[in-house]
Amino acid sequence: MFFRLLLLISILFSIPQVRAEPIVPGYQHLAGSPSSAGQVLLQELKCFPCHAADNPFPIKRKTPTLLGLRNRVKPGYLRSFLVNPNHEKPGALMPNLFHGWADAEREDAIENILHFLYSLPDEATKANGEGTEYDIAKGEEIFHTVGCVACHEPRRKPQRIENEFGEEIEWEREEPVKEKSASIPLPDLKRKTWLKPLARFLMSPYNTRPGGRMPDMKLSEQEAGSIAAYLLNGEAVSPKVMFEPYPDRIEKGQRLFHEIGCTNCHSSAGKKEAYSLKA
Repeated sequence: MFFRLLLLISILFSIPQVRAEPIVPGYQHLAGSPSSAGQVLLQELKCFPCHAADNPFPIKRKTPTLLGLRNRVKPGYLRSFLVNPNHEKPGALMPNLFHGWADAEREDAIENILHFLYSLPDEATKANGEGTEYDIAKGEEIFHTVGCVACHEPRRKPQRIENEFGEEIEWEREEPVKEKSASIPLPDLKRKTWLKPLARFLMSPYNTRPGGRMPDMKLSEQEAGSIAAYLLNGEAVSPKVMFEPYPDRIEKGQRLFHEIGCTNCHSSAGKKEAYSLKA
């Protein structure tokens, strides 16, 4: 029975679809082994926490921390992400929890959860230098040489140079990602965040994404800030409109956070309650 489940998930995931789908790095290399491919998908997509089935995999992938979310994600982006994760962040692994809801009901529910998430306490972070100026050109150079384009699409065109035979060729100092399916899309970063939290993430990605695949590149504060400035096209200011959570919506959002199964993957303030869907 379990093997059949693995096979079914592998087949369904391999069928070409027009709509966006989650991106699981390395999955495309398991096309010849449906059982292994299904196992990878079950683990990466975290199917078992929400479905009424015993989890045979002892290792669980950690999800992003929600603490301090208000200090690194803009409300407009988070609101749109909750409406449709894959539309706002192509390749997102989080499912659309509000699919099929009536518009008014979905809008109210998301607003309540947003207020709850923005009420969570801050995580302990080391503050970046206030008012530090970063070199955008240097950030562009680092982004294309330190290893970023091994997983993310290059953001500049390769240079054209002459080889030893006098032929004009394209040249990139680092080998870019080969397969489009293996590329990890970046969200609209200017819409999502601002310079200081992005620089902090680049310096210590595991602080907020403990189960993330992005490695710690051991960047200095100046290097991380320069890459962040480059990715944000020089936009360094934090949002001027601060989001103030309402107490009544916080309470409703916290209750809904448990009821629809968010705590199956994310930990939060309050008691964790199990929520299951039929497998």
